Amino acid sequence: MKINTLKQGDIIGIVAPSRPIYNIKKEISEGIKNIQSRSFLVKESKFINKKDYYSAGTAEQRISDLHDMFTDKNVKAIICATGGATANQLLEDLDFNLIKSNPKIFMGYSNITALLLAINKKTDLITFYGPNIRELSSLTKNAQNFIFNMFEGKKKFLLIQKRAKL
Repeated sequence: MKINTLKQGDIIGIVAPSRPIYNIKKEISEGIKNIQSRSFLVKESKFINKKDYYSAGTAEQRISDLHDMFTDKNVKAIICATGGATANQLLEDLDFNLIKSNPKIFMGYSNITALLLAINKKTDLITFYGPNIRELSSLTKNAQNFIFNMFEGKKKFLLIQKRAKL
């Protein structure tokens, strides 16, 4: 599978498929500034600021945000805002055919791992276990540079792929 790469001026979409971000706005803002300082544009998802108990909006709103970012031809990568505890609620209703038809970089970690693994398994797309927007600015400059150089095709990455035999 070929990885799409980014170039300066590309749009990176930000989604919150799990935890709400209302009490971590400063960290999210710092992560967004970090992306913009690298000459990328940022598009926040429609429902990113919603709160529904322990989630960033209802499951339907979070699925809508993911689907919208995957189908938006201007968005070249999607990075999750933060982890949480409710990303698994989305698995049953994600449209994996839609995602497969609109391949792009998708990165997150923690609770987002459920989405990374499901998308990889159901679509054969390569997903990235890496920092969410919240943690992006707290990484060393070398780590930040490595991630963005990899996304821009300036660095190679190690692909480890092992399929479970069921």
